[in-house]
Amino acid sequence: MTDKTDLTKYIGGQIEVQNDEEGYRYRGEIENIAIEDEGTKECIKADLKWLAKWQNGEWVLDDRIVYKAGTLIYSISDIGDDRKSLYCHVNGELAVLYPKGGSRLDPLKVKGLEAKLE
Repeated sequence: MTDKTDLTKYIGGQIEVQNDEEGYRYRGEIENIAIEDEGTKECIKADLKWLAKWQNGEWVLDDRIVYKAGTLIYSISDIGDDRKSLYCHVNGELAVLYPKGGSRLDPLKVKGLEAKLE
């Protein structure tokens, strides 16, 4: 990806990552996001304040707080309402970036996160 899209509008927003084939869905709050060089390739790296996994009908706190998407295998698209999608044609993963003030998962609805917010 040669487009150095300004990603700062997503700081304070959220990211949702899902893969129907592998059966996972995550949602988290973006603390920082940028396109970084990793040697011979670029990646979009999002540092997260928290990440939740959809599990057994509820959102549960997950311990991962970094999301990376290699720009060689992920395509980025504007999908309206200031949202961006990142799609990996290799593994079928889809990530959607929501700007601050956009669609949100309420942190109080994440099991295990309420203690960290107090």
